[in-house]
Amino acid sequence: MLHSQPREAIGNGARIFERVLFLIAFLALGYVAWAALDRLSYQRYQRMELARLAPAEPATRTAGTVVRAEKLRVSPTGVIGRLSIPAADVDAMITEGTDDRTLRRSVGHVPNTALPGEPGNVALAAHRDTFFRDLGKLRLEDPIHLITSAGTFDYAVDDLRVVDPSDTEVLASGSTSSLTLVTCYPFEFVGAAPQRYIVRARQVAHPTP
Repeated sequence: MLHSQPREAIGNGARIFERVLFLIAFLALGYVAWAALDRLSYQRYQRMELARLAPAEPATRTAGTVVRAEKLRVSPTGVIGRLSIPAADVDAMITEGTDDRTLRRSVGHVPNTALPGEPGNVALAAHRDTFFRDLGKLRLEDPIHLITSAGTFDYAVDDLRVVDPSDTEVLASGSTSSLTLVTCYPFEFVGAAPQRYIVRARQVAHPTP
């Protein structure tokens, strides 16, 4: 009888532990589902905002074209445009900022970098487990498109590199119109990734088909 009590206690403890694990798993799955639905609804809403801002027949911009900042209208909700990268299966809205809430729901425009159409470096960031999860598939000369209220801007990849988080040179502006995409690296790393994956692209002369 005395020997049965420790066994019962162990059995009860195991059952409680199983229930706690089940509850943790249930909450984790619930959060993942909520985050996915929140991201989807936010993307749909910002697509409507961009459509509202865009002219009926937006002009396609080419390399060397300078668009004044006021011509690229930013919605009060912060939407700047839409990023399309066919080779990396990216089709996502771009909003201003790189805080946690923004990056959870969209691609973020790095503050104090150029806007699409302005001379300089347009810098965009996103999480490696959401919008930029397939960024590693990109190769040199792959096309990238930015669709905005001021028109469509076409880019071609001309550099792929891995850098330390402290390397802010990749965000520096230049004399030419360029685009920089930033995400954490390695892509499959568990936890806070130690490096950053950088895609640099130049604005190209030919219009988007």
